[in-house]
Amino acid sequence: MLKFAIMQLLWDFKQGDSQGSKLYTYRYDERLQLLAFSPEGQLVFHRIINLAPDDYESKIAAELGCKTAVNAAYHSQYHLTPSAFSGTFHPAQGKPENCVHCNAEIDFCYSGALPLALAHYHIAAERCRFFPNYVLCHVHQGQVTVAAFQAGQLLLLNTYPAGNEAEALYFSLAAVKKAGIEADKIRLEIMAEEHVAHIHLDLFGRFCHDTALCPLELPYADDEFPPGANISALLYRLARCV
Repeated sequence: MLKFAIMQLLWDFKQGDSQGSKLYTYRYDERLQLLAFSPEGQLVFHRIINLAPDDYESKIAAELGCKTAVNAAYHSQYHLTPSAFSGTFHPAQGKPENCVHCNAEIDFCYSGALPLALAHYHIAAERCRFFPNYVLCHVHQGQVTVAAFQAGQLLLLNTYPAGNEAEALYFSLAAVKKAGIEADKIRLEIMAEEHVAHIHLDLFGRFCHDTALCPLELPYADDEFPPGANISALLYRLARCV
C-alpha cells in the first residue's frame, strides 16, 4: 500500500511587502524553514513546514516575488583565516573564485551553501563582550558547533561530532581548558532545540557553574517562539551578517 507524505504547517508569519525580498532556507531532518527579508532588512515572511516537497523553496520564492534565494547548511565547509591572508587560495576551498570572505574580526571563508556557523560566530562575538571568558555551543544533528572567546579574542570556532551531551561538553570546554582557563571562570551558553537544550544545561551546569541558555533574537514575543527557534535565530542573524 502506498503511503503519501502530508505537509504539516508548524509556523506561518507574513507581514509587509515581500516583493524584491531575499529568501533564506534551511532543510534539516524532515523540516524546512524559510525566512524572507525586505531590501531594508525587515523580516517579511517566516514559515516552518514538515515534509515539504523538493520544489517548495522555488514555489515560495516565486509566490513572494523574491529577488534572490540563499540556502543555508549546517555541514557546509568553512574555515577561519587571518585578515592578512584574506582572498588568498586555500586548498580546502578549491578554486580561489569559490572562496567568499566576510568582514569580521578575522575573515570567515566558506564555499557552497552558507554555513550556519557564520551566524553562530557573530552571535558569540556579540555575547562575549559581556564576559571575560565565553563559550557558545550549538547542538544540532549529532554535532556541536563551538565558539570560544577569551577577553573578546576568538580562541576557537569549529564543528565536532557529538553523539551525546557528554561529548558536546568535552568539545565545548576543550579550547578554554587548553588556554589554561578554569571551568568556574567561564560563561557557557547553549543553543539547541528546547528539550535538547535543557538536557545539556543540566549536565553542563555540573561542571561549569555559569551555564545558561543563549538568548534568542527573533521579532516575536518570548512566549510565542516557533518550534526550532534555535535554527530560526541562526537564520535571522545569518541574513544580517552576510
